[in-house]
Amino acid sequence: MQIIGIESIRRDPLYKISPTSDDVAILTLKKVLELSPEKHAQAISLVPAGATPAPGTTLSISGYGKEEGAESAPPNGEFFSTTLTAISSDACREGVSVNSAVLLCAVSPTSSTCQGDSGGPLTEGNPAVQVGIVDFGAKECPVGVPDVFTNIAAPEIRDFIEGSETPPIAARLTSPAPALKSVGTTPVDFSPLTCEPGAWSGSPTFSYTIQEENSSAAVLQSGPGNIFTPSSSLVGTPLVCIVQASNPGGVSTARSATTAAIAADTAAPTSAITADKCVKQACTLSLTASDPNGVALTVTPSASYAVVAKCPKAKKKKKKKGKKVKQPVCHTTKTVPMALVNPSAGVYTASVSGLPYSEKITFDVVASNAAGLKQAAPAVAVTTLHKPKPKSKRKPKKKSKKH
Repeated sequence: MQIIGIESIRRDPLYKISPTSDDVAILTLKKVLELSPEKHAQAISLVPAGATPAPGTTLSISGYGKEEGAESAPPNGEFFSTTLTAISSDACREGVSVNSAVLLCAVSPTSSTCQGDSGGPLTEGNPAVQVGIVDFGAKECPVGVPDVFTNIAAPEIRDFIEGSETPPIAARLTSPAPALKSVGTTPVDFSPLTCEPGAWSGSPTFSYTIQEENSSAAVLQSGPGNIFTPSSSLVGTPLVCIVQASNPGGVSTARSATTAAIAADTAAPTSAITADKCVKQACTLSLTASDPNGVALTVTPSASYAVVAKCPKAKKKKKKKGKKVKQPVCHTTKTVPMALVNPSAGVYTASVSGLPYSEKITFDVVASNAAGLKQAAPAVAVTTLHKPKPKSKRKPKKKSKKH
């Protein structure tokens, strides 16, 4: 054993007691430790900056803390070690609070840290690297409850350890909190949900994880996109969004409130013809279409009109002498699709050409959505095209002769 006095202490300038953050200090010894097997001392490397252990990673802890959690139980002076499993900041959100970037959590069903272990090393791998420092845990050291550690991989912590008195500060959630918002009052299938990140200090960039809020916690989408459209397979499932806020100080996490269970869409879309303009035998319609839940739309415009044509030939009958047989005509309706221009905020333009003169032309517009719902009745407009009047030809006046 080597007993060496402390010459100086550097405490992290960002250290706070409540909520706990940046709980780290650098002790400078009065003389150098002798590193050798005989002296039972050796150096340990620190985890690379930014390499926070992923959830599920096996970690080790050692120290002289109490073996029993009861407040009256004293430490017995023996050295203990155990293994824990890393968990995500989201799974430990009650422990890390707004300081998730600088704290990490690990848990075991059979052991935990306890009083007297504070300041000890949390390590990973073999040969081991130090990933954390024992910070705090639940009262009386129960097993199966996360222990919380100072995260040595967080740049906010690491830069201080390596000498900076002005380390970069990780983002912290301020107010409001993240929210997973639906277009309508309740979330429905095929209707987009938007994960709003909330307000943060530190000007972070965001990534978003949308997952089921149930025992499976299945991840449905993860990345920079904050819009998610639930399919019909998610009907009956509540969802949650986890926001990761990154800046030079580290990566912080926060979660939204849980949505109501996704319901099946029952609200049909609507459409309307707002204007029509015809020139000769071509017509253009101005349309609007919307869905109360913001579900993706398909808009189908068409034009229909009566057509008179010779009827299909029937079997020939013997003509009576001296009597002419009149050729019958049949009336049918011809429907032609209209070309549709992509909408801008629900506004469309549809056009068609080659329409006949002097016939009643009916324009129909039907909107349907991605959930398979169609508007109850089509939007309708009616017009009749007329041939333009021929321009009259005037004879030029004869010029009078001058005498």
